[in-house]
Amino acid sequence: MPALSLIRAAFGVSLIVRPQLAAGALHAPLDRRAAWLARALGARHVLQAALIGGERWRRAGAAIDGLHATSMLALAALDQGHRRACLTNAGTAAALALASLVSSR
Repeated sequence: MPALSLIRAAFGVSLIVRPQLAAGALHAPLDRRAAWLARALGARHVLQAALIGGERWRRAGAAIDGLHATSMLALAALDQGHRRACLTNAGTAAALALASLVSSR
């Protein structure tokens, strides 16, 4: 398994098992909705890590991460209470998208 997939899988598992750790690191509120969303995002990361194989899949994963980053920027504009978490999440998704694109070459 490529290093990027291992990092993504570990990140995903940490969000599923202990979403409050990510929230604590961001000093963000973790209500029930935010915890559920963090776990759903973690599951997506684990699934994406398991599915990424060839170049085509890494590019598809980069597109998914790009869409996720865009959605987090939109949510940051709408939800002031979770803005910091959304912006950090957007940055993480953008970094993963870039890493996926670079690794597909």
